[in-house]
Amino acid sequence: MGVFLDLTADKVFVAAVLIALVQLNLVPAWVTFIIITREFMVSGLRSIAAAKGKVIPAGIWGKQKTFITLVALGALLLAKGLGAHMLSLFPLMLTFNSQTVNAAEILLLVADGLIIIATIWTILSGVEYLIGGWPLLRSSEESAQ
Repeated sequence: MGVFLDLTADKVFVAAVLIALVQLNLVPAWVTFIIITREFMVSGLRSIAAAKGKVIPAGIWGKQKTFITLVALGALLLAKGLGAHMLSLFPLMLTFNSQTVNAAEILLLVADGLIIIATIWTILSGVEYLIGGWPLLRSSEESAQ
């Protein structure tokens, strides 16, 4: 029960932060959509597996995705807290000059890059879960017929 609640809390936290960042125009909605959709898909697959007495463990892509996402969000929040706003991928604003090349602005740019990497890892880990859970889905289809 504790493992389930811990995973659920992580997913709710990340989803809430991403939705808030979309509202502030700091993260594009498509990134949030991809990440949250993958979370629903993985939760659904795990539920199907649990109903059949099986466990789908977290894969390496999923673990890396979680780490990259949390680091990206933390870096983004820290950069914004330090006042960064000139070097950003969301919205695209790359004004390099003596005033924008400072730690906060570079951190914001790195955080935005990590968000892109986290989105790519999200897609790859979603594919990993689909491949791992495909036999369970196939047996669900066969038993429904």
